[in-house]
Amino acid sequence: SDCNSPYTVYKDNHDRMWFKRWFMGRCLDLKTERYIVPLDSVFRSHGVRDTVSDFFCDRHRRMWVLAGGSLVNLDDTSRRIRIDRSWGNLQDIHTADGLMYLFFSTGSVRCYDEKSLAFRFSDNPLKGSDYNAYDLQTLVLQPVRGRLCVCKSGKDNGIVLAYDLRRRSWTELLRTSCVLHGATVTPDGHVFVATPDCVYGIDIQSGDIS
Repeated sequence: SDCNSPYTVYKDNHDRMWFKRWFMGRCLDLKTERYIVPLDSVFRSHGVRDTVSDFFCDRHRRMWVLAGGSLVNLDDTSRRIRIDRSWGNLQDIHTADGLMYLFFSTGSVRCYDEKSLAFRFSDNPLKGSDYNAYDLQTLVLQPVRGRLCVCKSGKDNGIVLAYDLRRRSWTELLRTSCVLHGATVTPDGHVFVATPDCVYGIDIQSGDIS
């Protein structure tokens, strides 16, 4: 795998655990408790012949792979979304309310119908000098109170944004002069973001930082 992401773990609907971190990917078969080697054999077993450069998992535990210039569903390879290089590098995906969101390094977000995969709309909360300034990694957290929390890092900076799914509007929650090391969200709507120096607590509704 050529994935460019921090340490990420997925569990799919075939009793497999997927791990990826900075250009390395692995897959653990939970039934045999053994890693599947080579990793490409998993993709070939699902009918993917093109080289896979990254992989993702949606909320239904369906795996998607980036291969041959498209995002391909591993369980049904006829389900695919063409990816244009001008959009940036695909860094995360998320499904919510019947829609599938693709998040790119440039800050661009493209939305598709989850069933038909028809394109719906695109947006980018990063304008001007912020465009492509947080291109190193993107982490999307589970939605809470109707909002998605999106954490992005550049080489020496970070930004945390909240996206209102109903209003399709963005709110900046935090901006740092260092990379973000990880983040999590609680059911009551508090986001905790780790940096090299501290951990920020953010109320996703009010924006209050502690």
